[in-house]
Amino acid sequence: MWDHYLTALSAMLQPVNLLAILLGSLWGIIAGALPGISASMAVVLGIPFTFAMQPVTAFSMLVSIYCGAITGGSITAILFGIPGEPSAVCTVMEGHAMAKQGHAAKAMWIAIIASALGGLFSVFVMMAATPLIARFALAFGPPEYFALMMLGLSVVSSLSGGSLRKGFLSCLFGLFLATIGTDGITGAERFTFDTSVLLGGINFVTAMVGLLAVSEVFLEAEQAFKEKTTSAEYRGLSSEIPRWAEWRSRLGLLGWSSALGTVVGALPGAGATIASFLAYGEASRWSKEPEKFGHGSEEGLIAAEAANNASTGGSLTVLLALGIPGSNTTAMLLGAFMIHGLQAGPLLLVQRPDVVYGIFIAALLTN
Repeated sequence: MWDHYLTALSAMLQPVNLLAILLGSLWGIIAGALPGISASMAVVLGIPFTFAMQPVTAFSMLVSIYCGAITGGSITAILFGIPGEPSAVCTVMEGHAMAKQGHAAKAMWIAIIASALGGLFSVFVMMAATPLIARFALAFGPPEYFALMMLGLSVVSSLSGGSLRKGFLSCLFGLFLATIGTDGITGAERFTFDTSVLLGGINFVTAMVGLLAVSEVFLEAEQAFKEKTTSAEYRGLSSEIPRWAEWRSRLGLLGWSSALGTVVGALPGAGATIASFLAYGEASRWSKEPEKFGHGSEEGLIAAEAANNASTGGSLTVLLALGIPGSNTTAMLLGAFMIHGLQAGPLLLVQRPDVVYGIFIAALLTN
């Protein structure tokens, strides 16, 4: 096994592979920061550029795009209150509140550090325990998925400030929007109003941008018309770097948020969004200062960012070990494997260990 790691590391240190990782990371961060361009879309746009590449180089670039896009979603979430990625919704709640208080740079530092450490945690878990996590995810059946979905809905309902009723009604409205389209089992049309445009349902990214970005535009417009406006003082990047003393008391939060994100990411169909919501909800429940959540809580920001970036390692674990995509983005990667004449799954570890271990090292270097 160590021979494979050393071979993969030497391959990754070649200039062409380092350049692929660098360009993939940059494109992923830019795409993730743009509302409406999801991580899966960023990967899809990157696949044509890999046609002429060797598999190791190609998947180094695609994995870097994936990891970079999840991290990039926090940029617009913190600065503008508009999540670049669906998984950055929780980041908006805390990061944008910190930005309004004049701590935008600190929120960015916290998001970047938490994302990097969460991603590194999931990569090490992926490298050390891929068979174990894949076996655990495969054991989940309909009852477990139903319980997970109910947990996710209950967490979302509790994150609506002081009104549980508003949170519950918002959940019901979201479920209603999800039912629009064609039933996947019976083929029956639901709430399409005889319009072909609605047969495919309402796109999640479109709904997210409409409900969150447009509302933020109206809020900012309302603020502009008020007589008294407040402007926060910008303190500079260097003065806002979190100190070690601040992180030391939050290592436990960072650790279990990363672990939760990795496990949820390994569950097919769960993904970074559910991971971030679950970690954010648990952080709020166990925090000594729950009243700060929604008003610029650093704990909430750490939990959300660590979990959503850690989910990438979990999703890649299931893809590489079982050939099952754990998220929309890994489904795109599954298609990329087919384009390059490879079959993701247990045999890939035997037939092309250079590709699998190369992905491990690429994810490690990206984070």
